[in-house]
Amino acid sequence: PQDLPLWLPAADLAYFVEQYKLSGFRGGVNLYRNFKRNWQLTRHFTGSVVQQPVLFVAGAEDNVVHSYGGVEGARRAVEGKCTQLERCLFLEDTGHWCQQERAEEVNAALLDFVQRHQGSPATSRM
Repeated sequence: PQDLPLWLPAADLAYFVEQYKLSGFRGGVNLYRNFKRNWQLTRHFTGSVVQQPVLFVAGAEDNVVHSYGGVEGARRAVEGKCTQLERCLFLEDTGHWCQQERAEEVNAALLDFVQRHQGSPATSRM
């Protein structure tokens, strides 16, 4: 792109470029190369439900969210897999890198969640 998005300063992009020059992007690509094997290794988790308190944060414009039919479909999917879902936070006008695109909101939500559960029995099992 001609101009970088506000959430991606030129210095950050330069850092990422240098790191990828050193190590390549093999790690990021290997996740997708190994999908079938990961599925085989975690098959026993099929139907499992998360029992711990959950905060779910995503960008409303994330393609993963869209793959569930949008925010409401993603919310239903998360609700169906978490017995203690406390909050689904979908950040408007935000894509897949929500922790960078909206760092202040993500950090505030995470800090609030962690502070409320610090030392609780449910989080000590994590």
